[in-house]
Amino acid sequence: MPIKKSHIVILFLLITIFGLILIKYRGQTVPNIQKEVSFEAKLEEISKVWILGIDALSAEEIKKCSDNSISKIFYQCNPEFISCVFEQRKEEGAVVNFQKENKKYKIYSKAYEEKGSWPGYSLWGEIILGQESKKNKEKKEFLLTDECRSLYLPQRVYQYGQSTLKNKWTWDNIDRHIFIDKHVVTNRDINEWIEQTKVNSTEEILFNKESPHLPAEFLKADQMEAFCRYRGKKVLQTQYFDAISYLPFEMDKDRQAQVFQSIVPWSRKEQSIFKVWDKLKREISDKSKDFERVACSKTVSNECLLGEKENAHFRAPSWSGHFMVMGGYLEYIKNNIHPRRNLKASSQFFKRTSPWFRLGERAYWDGDGFSYRNFNWKGEDPLREYKSFGVTFRCMKEQYTYEAL
Repeated sequence: MPIKKSHIVILFLLITIFGLILIKYRGQTVPNIQKEVSFEAKLEEISKVWILGIDALSAEEIKKCSDNSISKIFYQCNPEFISCVFEQRKEEGAVVNFQKENKKYKIYSKAYEEKGSWPGYSLWGEIILGQESKKNKEKKEFLLTDECRSLYLPQRVYQYGQSTLKNKWTWDNIDRHIFIDKHVVTNRDINEWIEQTKVNSTEEILFNKESPHLPAEFLKADQMEAFCRYRGKKVLQTQYFDAISYLPFEMDKDRQAQVFQSIVPWSRKEQSIFKVWDKLKREISDKSKDFERVACSKTVSNECLLGEKENAHFRAPSWSGHFMVMGGYLEYIKNNIHPRRNLKASSQFFKRTSPWFRLGERAYWDGDGFSYRNFNWKGEDPLREYKSFGVTFRCMKEQYTYEAL
């Protein structure tokens, strides 16, 4: 295509302008024109990392601040993680700081702060705008509340325990706002609690600092209560645990009790644990390898691999989005109705055909230790290879309209 005269004129003008710029800055560094950063834009960036975790990061940042063998869920609303990310993100004229009171980050807890009107639990931070060489810097503080861990319990009529048509125990949360943690408390959570509050405990608080992503299994019942208070919550109670476990038979009928309850969280019909697994086998063409994989994806029992057992607390969501309400780890659930039925026993300590693998069935834990004598298995004992047992827990809260999260 022939070049037009107009094109030649434009090209000549561009070359001339560029030449004048070079003459003006000959022997000098061409100034780096900074885009203006606002508090609002920076806060939006921080919020994305806080809520989305590694899904908001570049590949290089993920490599530096996370472990790809750990569930993504672990990094959502995680103070350790977000402080690591913004140590890597160094932007001229905009600094995000989480360090306060000689700590890597600072948590404000309503249960521990003597002054101020705080949310139940929040991470403090500040944004500093302005060039490093200039004195007129601007600072703004912010608080990040944990919007990742808890899920809202839909308002409806629920049932408590394994009940028959003749013996129903129903309750409802109509006009009540209840939030329940999706997964059990981790070692990282316990380490944070201890470091942030210097909590006074008459007994040592036991947890595995080397495996922060794994569940905290060795707190006593009173220590569990104290941790949940730190988070502005309380230990989950049995009727709420049943609510997140049983799959509602008719989702649209939320003002009447269910006529029927299943024994597993993924079905509305089965009443025999043997029939549950027989049905699954019939649905799978390869009766051996595929069956084990699918069965362990639904509930983690003794038959599952070690990796599946360890990651159980971030797997198999129930109808309400709460993880591992059957199988995996033993879980303490406070029971004010029947105090001696306070332990979700379905776990890696039993075969999947054990009678404990039924929703609503609970053993007893005295809340004071982890050896065989601290439990009452009601004759349905764990496999003989186990001599001691860790117990996990999760928190909940009832949110009132006048409270901040």
